[in-house]
Amino acid sequence: MAAGVMQDNSDNAQMEKTLAGNDYNPLAHIAVWNEFSMSATMLSYLKGYNDPRIGLYFQPAINTKEFAGLRNGQSTTDLNKAENQPKANSQIGPDGRPGMAPDGTPI
Repeated sequence: MAAGVMQDNSDNAQMEKTLAGNDYNPLAHIAVWNEFSMSATMLSYLKGYNDPRIGLYFQPAINTKEFAGLRNGQSTTDLNKAENQPKANSQIGPDGRPGMAPDGTPI
């Protein structure tokens, strides 16, 4: 396509960090709230394609030690049920930092 789609790694987009160190991914800062769950749709894709990155993007649910997704579009009432609480669903990143491998390197 003349207008362009990414075709190889030279087309990657990136954001440069400042030397002051005051720029950050806001999602990483609020991830500690433990209110981000993997959606059931994402789980379906990752497991359905046997995607090895699932453990880089998400943690197994605390209660079951298995990957679990939360259905999209739940009501506030449903979200307050025990089976929909953070401990019952997979959270962001292997250590709560999205986009980071277990050794702390960016993915």
